[in-house]
Amino acid sequence: MKKLNEMTLEELWKLFPIELVDHDPSWKVQYENEKNRLIKCFKEHKPIRIEHIGSTAIPHIKAKAIVDILIETKVEDFQRFKEIINDCGYILMSQSDDRISFNKGYTEQGYADQVFHLHLRKENDHEKLFAKYGQ
Repeated sequence: MKKLNEMTLEELWKLFPIELVDHDPSWKVQYENEKNRLIKCFKEHKPIRIEHIGSTAIPHIKAKAIVDILIETKVEDFQRFKEIINDCGYILMSQSDDRISFNKGYTEQGYADQVFHLHLRKENDHEKLFAKYGQ
């Protein structure tokens, strides 16, 4: 069986189709459990905030069964959190100067029982979004 990093985009889309499903109340529990697991990984390092974001955080709407988590850190802690999150079982998916995206729950057999997308952002990153929106 091929490893994920050996698969073509076509193979990956077949293995991980985008499907919208009815809201599942267990997504909140999955988020809380994963948040607590992450906090244990962080040990003495404290993020500014950890939030459940995205469509699974909104009751009564259809969503992809992927729990999105936002972690906001101080600028000086950003790279340290990147290392910790990698060590905590997440896979780095994309990176820019002030944003890093990770995922967890993708296997060679398809989605795991629980799938997470983690969005690591520097403090006050949202101000840049508002500035771009206002242009």
